[in-house]
Amino acid sequence: MKKNRGFAVTEIILVLVILAVTAVFAKLMYRKVEASTILEKSAHRLCNDLLTAYSLAVRKNTCVNVSFNTTAGQCTLRVADSCDDPSQTNLRITVNQLSPEISFGLPDNAPAESPYPDCSASPSDLDRTMATGFVINPQSRATLTCRWIGLRSVKVSKTGYYIGFNTRLNTVELWKSNQNGSWLRL
Repeated sequence: MKKNRGFAVTEIILVLVILAVTAVFAKLMYRKVEASTILEKSAHRLCNDLLTAYSLAVRKNTCVNVSFNTTAGQCTLRVADSCDDPSQTNLRITVNQLSPEISFGLPDNAPAESPYPDCSASPSDLDRTMATGFVINPQSRATLTCRWIGLRSVKVSKTGYYIGFNTRLNTVELWKSNQNGSWLRL
């Protein structure tokens, strides 16, 4: 009768190699999920800030200025004293600071068309919105005002978020570009 003396060194090494390879793949997948979660949370937070600003503008019957600092990754919302001169503000609502890996813009595979039929989603429109910002004016519902903000991540290349503000539809909406190049409303 043979005595069972345990595992051979080669068996132990083989198991350790398999565990190491599995750990490396798990860590890579975790980083991708973590980056995707950070991007999604940033998009939801910015969308919620814009919804809050819009409801405040309607409730107080005044304008809210939305401005961007693309270098610092910031979006600032300020309540105007009146819509006659929206540049005069006395109350800063919030400064939304993006994570370092998040930037304004859309990924390369983002759809060329805006989710809103009457709005353009071209990079030049995004650049204009980022440079000048926009004013949320609850009294301008009769005219179509489309502004959009795109968010993308350096670490998640094929996913981006589109935050659209449309005065005619009286809404702020969050959309996600999926990998097949279409918009998904969240």
